[in-house]
Amino acid sequence: MPTKAYYRLDSEKKKSIIEAAFKEFENNTVDTASMNSIAKRSGISRTTLYYYFHDISDIFSLIVDLLMDEFKQKMIDKDNKQIDIFESFFNFFEFAASFKGTEYENFISRMFKEMSTETRRMITDPFFKYYTQNVAYVKNLEKIKYSSPRELYDILFMLFSIVNSALQYYYTTDVAFDKVARRVKNGFRVVMFGAIKEEYRNEEFKNE
Repeated sequence: MPTKAYYRLDSEKKKSIIEAAFKEFENNTVDTASMNSIAKRSGISRTTLYYYFHDISDIFSLIVDLLMDEFKQKMIDKDNKQIDIFESFFNFFEFAASFKGTEYENFISRMFKEMSTETRRMITDPFFKYYTQNVAYVKNLEKIKYSSPRELYDILFMLFSIVNSALQYYYTTDVAFDKVARRVKNGFRVVMFGAIKEEYRNEEFKNE
């Protein structure tokens, strides 16, 4: 994460660094992105940039955190301040898909296409923390079958995997948004009701 010095910057300086970072990550991964390039784009020295961030991963983490902060407004139901697991992940899909056709399209596309374990954690952790720490504000949680926080996390991970796959498809093809949205909802239904037809649910799978 950024150093304390970064948070003391005025909004314009912060904005210039963030915009420079977006540009750098459009065509580079965390491994290939350059602190020097970001510094040049934002009009500061490389030494100064290191005063604000320890390394390139800190900058990338900040960008993901800013995106998630923006999305958190969609996680909360404005009327009753409750969220539903499936609704919130679908809202996240809509939020991430909304960047297609904007100046941030390349960054978002690359982020989901080349999703690292660390980036996945940065995105899923806010969901998991909210659901486990604010049980009273989660709609329909009593309908979810889980016996431990780990099992709940696994369910959230499955939902995120469906969304991630759909976003990769959406950003790398000319497919219509509505078609991908249906794909997400169908994937969610599999998680909701299981992949096994109801008449076979009492049977056990046996190795041949």
